[in-house]
Amino acid sequence: MLPGVDGFVWDVGHIVFLGAFFTVLTVIFGAASWSLATAACDVRRQRVPALRWQAVFGDLPSAARVCRHTLSGTIDRRVCARSFTCGSCPDHGVLAARPGRWGLSHSPVAGIEVAPDRLYHRGHAWARREPDGTWAIGLDELAERVLGTPDEIRLPPPGARLAANSVAWSARCGRDELRVLSPVDGEVVATGSRAQGWYLKARPLPGGPDTRHLLAGDEARSWMASEVQRVLVALRDPAIGPALADGGRLGKDLSGAAPAADWQALRGQVLLNP
Repeated sequence: MLPGVDGFVWDVGHIVFLGAFFTVLTVIFGAASWSLATAACDVRRQRVPALRWQAVFGDLPSAARVCRHTLSGTIDRRVCARSFTCGSCPDHGVLAARPGRWGLSHSPVAGIEVAPDRLYHRGHAWARREPDGTWAIGLDELAERVLGTPDEIRLPPPGARLAANSVAWSARCGRDELRVLSPVDGEVVATGSRAQGWYLKARPLPGGPDTRHLLAGDEARSWMASEVQRVLVALRDPAIGPALADGGRLGKDLSGAAPAADWQALRGQVLLNP
């Protein structure tokens, strides 16, 4: 009981109770105040997208978090523990200087083109620097084939800010809401479409985008080969045979070849939507 309540007396038992009660209140109030102050600080420093990505990254399966240097064959199997922020990894500089072991050719991977003029994000978006200094952002062929023809695509308007690893745009496939992660930071200056070959063009923020987390060359080709394999394993449908055309080329009508597959899970897996 508290002071002022009928039956309250100032004895040892009540004093101990009040001490414990107000200690708990102080701890709760202090923790809440610290959390609010930290959240406000994160908002002011624009760290919310990075924190959200860290939370999402922790929910991804280990197969989706393989270190880029494992992809290139520089190091044995290793899982990234830094949310693909290669610039903060103390080992990245040393490992990047080593030649990869795979020596992959520049031919398409199972019919999926890995273009040398762009950088690839693990969520299957790509970024390409344009002659005018902007960055075109699109979706690679594997993701396009897995998505099929979305019922709706929602692009951000010009002037919107993009944050690397945060949502660039969203697509709706039936009842599934899917998020495409941005490969770079920037400000949207134009919107496109699948037919145009790109979805957004973004002006880099001061200092230019940090692209150290993006893949190119052998890393990108090795990653794409592993992603194609992940898609085929995820489908696990006897009907998937027709989706592989002659020469091991992945067919374009994946959903038609495997209608019974769990497309919600597969699309989320490819776009890093856990």
